[in-house]
Order: sequence, then structure tokens, then C-alpha cells
Amino acid sequence: MNLKNGMATAIVALAALCQPVFAGGAPAGSVAKGCDEINRGNYTSAISILSAAIRQNPSDLDARRYLSSALIGAGMAREAAQQLEAIAKVAPGNAADCTMMAEAYNQMGDNKIATARYKQAILLDPAASAPRLGLARLFMASGDLNGAISLCNESLKTRRDAQSRQQFIDLLGTIRARSGITHRQLNG
Repeated sequence: MNLKNGMATAIVALAALCQPVFAGGAPAGSVAKGCDEINRGNYTSAISILSAAIRQNPSDLDARRYLSSALIGAGMAREAAQQLEAIAKVAPGNAADCTMMAEAYNQMGDNKIATARYKQAILLDPAASAPRLGLARLFMASGDLNGAISLCNESLKTRRDAQSRQQFIDLLGTIRARSGITHRQLNG
């Protein structure tokens, strides 16, 4: 099941999520330009810029991660998965890569692999909100409202930053609006 709801926010969050795992800190040169294009929502331009950066330096994992993010934003999930698989061959798994892989498989309609990747990301970084939000959205879209509600409520108990908390609160509101569940039912 393809989740278009909140996808632009998810892509920007994924790009930000990748930032700490990049070897050189802030991206430089054409990778920085590609990142800027992602943040503006100009995925086609970002894909062009980042593809050129990879042609110049095929071992640039930062460029591949940002390219994966842009490809997901452009709805090119298979291509994103290919980039992420290339990264996985040379670098240990991390939550950001697993989350992007989950988003790619979600776009391709493979909920089983998407769920497994989100869960792997949560195990790798229990503090990360992006994989929890993605998994909760996947639960909601596949009709597992109890799973989505439970994950959101659990996440609200452990999240301290206002932005993450608000994202889970908003998702609970969406679940409530779509299902007619009362406020009391949502909050256990």
C-alpha cells in the first residue's frame, strides 16, 4: 500500500536523519546542492545533481544516501532501493538507511519487507522517531489501527522533543478522524 500522506515531510525528515551518519559531517559541493534541492522539494533536480556526483565518485555514500532520499521523494522506489543496497554492501546498517529502505519498499507495495525494515531501524536506533512514524503510518494504511495507536502512544511516552511529539499527536488525530475512534480510546 502506497502512503502518499505526509510523504514530503517524511522525505525531508529522512534527509535530516541521514545527516549524522554521513562521514564528512555537512555535505560539500554538489552533494550540498543536491541536499538543498531535496529540501526545496525539487527531486528531479536533486536526482540529476546527485547522480552526477556519484558518477564522479562512485564510493560517495553521502551522495548515494541523499540520492535515495530524492528518488523516494520522486516516487522512484526501485531505484532508491538499488542505491541503498549498494550502500549496504560496503557500510554497516544504520537506522537511516533502514528507514529509507522501508519507505522504498512501502512505495513498491511490499508491506512485509517495509515493516521488517522499519522494525530493524527501531532496533538500531530506539530514539529515532522517523521509523516509528513510518511504521505507524504503515499500520494505519494497512488497517491495523490498534498497532498504529499502540505505537503512537508508546512513542509519545518516550519522546521529549516537541516536533516529534506533535507528529505522533497529529498521526493519532488522523487515525481518529478516519476511524471514528474517540479521544478516550486513542489514549488508552
